Amino acid sequence: SILDMNYKRHGESMNKSKRILLGPMVKLMSIFAKHILTISNFSKDEICKELGVSSNKVTVTLLSGSSDAIKISAKIDLENLYNIDSDYIIAFGSTSSHKNILGLIEAFAMLSNKINDIKLILVGFQHNNLELNELILKLNLLNRVTFTGFVPDEHVLPLLVGSKLFVFPSFYEGFGIPLLDAQAAGVPVACSTSASLPEVGNLAALYFDPNNINQMADVMKKILTSDELAKDLIAKGLTNRAKFSWNKTAFETLECYKLVSI
Repeated sequence: SILDMNYKRHGESMNKSKRILLGPMVKLMSIFAKHILTISNFSKDEICKELGVSSNKVTVTLLSGSSDAIKISAKIDLENLYNIDSDYIIAFGSTSSHKNILGLIEAFAMLSNKINDIKLILVGFQHNNLELNELILKLNLLNRVTFTGFVPDEHVLPLLVGSKLFVFPSFYEGFGIPLLDAQAAGVPVACSTSASLPEVGNLAALYFDPNNINQMADVMKKILTSDELAKDLIAKGLTNRAKFSWNKTAFETLECYKLVSI
């Protein structure tokens, strides 16, 4: 299985030793493997191009969301746990540069000048990045951006459900599971046009160029200020989410294993 070619596209996100090790390892795998599994047609194209592999040697088994039947089992006190006391936009990410968190914060600053009662909640990591700190202070967003730190699995869905908008600003993703989680939660999605994300989101998201901060802010504003557009994206999102299934992923993976073992 080769999930993506991130080590080539955004190797700066990894430490040098890992990047150096992955190069020859992945190349050798591609040469000696009878067959290769990957998780999106985007990744398949990248693998064929970068590793010189025939397309007949690569099978795509699309992934699914974190759960195929997500339910909220208990009420979560979001306000006290995560300091949420207003409407909010939600995004997942890390300090890895390909997640484009700096760009999202810049776009949010532009948006917050027009919608002054909304916050940005960044789920899954606690920032300790000097550049990020300086940007937040420079843009006067100290009280408008919340970093949750580690979030237990059972808190993720309630956080999504409570949001007004999910934003996926990445420069690179091999698949994009959080996008499907947001759609399952009934949240409108604003999404980057990069890599596999349009393949996963299909027509059920409003897209922006992740390099264009103005466009990102404009797309977020359009969704937040139009109930009709938000409802349309939610409905399309639920329909799109239903196309993905871990059972289907498992079945197609097993069939590929059977074919190779003959």
